[in-house]
Amino acid sequence: MQVTEPMTMATDFALGALCAVWSVISLCIARRERQRSVALWGGGLMGFAAASIAGGSYHGLAVAPESRALLWTLVTVAMGLASFLMLCAAVIAMTSGRWRLALLAAALSKLVIFAIWIAGSNEFALLMADYGSAQLAILALSGYSWNRDRNSSAPWLAAGIAVSVLGAGVQHSGFALHEHFNHNDLYHVIQMVGLYLLYRGGALFRDRA
Repeated sequence: MQVTEPMTMATDFALGALCAVWSVISLCIARRERQRSVALWGGGLMGFAAASIAGGSYHGLAVAPESRALLWTLVTVAMGLASFLMLCAAVIAMTSGRWRLALLAAALSKLVIFAIWIAGSNEFALLMADYGSAQLAILALSGYSWNRDRNSSAPWLAAGIAVSVLGAGVQHSGFALHEHFNHNDLYHVIQMVGLYLLYRGGALFRDRA
């Protein structure tokens, strides 16, 4: 099978492998500490791992159009679930009572809208809009939690989201370091840093009573 974009595939696969490792660590922490929020965060990281591996295959392998369509569907499903799980994790770690129920319902509604929205399109912009809105919501929750009780996860999450925004900007700009290291490759490397920071923040979650 021919490889069409080897560097893009390699960086996507590397990102996926790292996310899988961070997911397993998070799930181990969740089991040991009995924290639902950390378990959901770990599930979100596993979603990113699946999306990265499917995305690397989509970009890097010369396959039939039907197979490419299936790979892109895997990317969108995995990313949508990852955004949903991570948003739910932040809600459980940083809110309680009626606010928690309302925000979890909003997160579920966002997932359903995204599923309907993406079903009729393969636009990458729609995928980034869903992911970006979830990240903005997590950033808002982090700011609220930091102001309320100096939640130790908040600085990690804010830093991770800032790095992710930087990566998205680089990708959108089309900036490339080399003809064999394009804007997508650089985006994947920046995302490795951003998702590591997010992993560290999520590992500090503790379910709010």
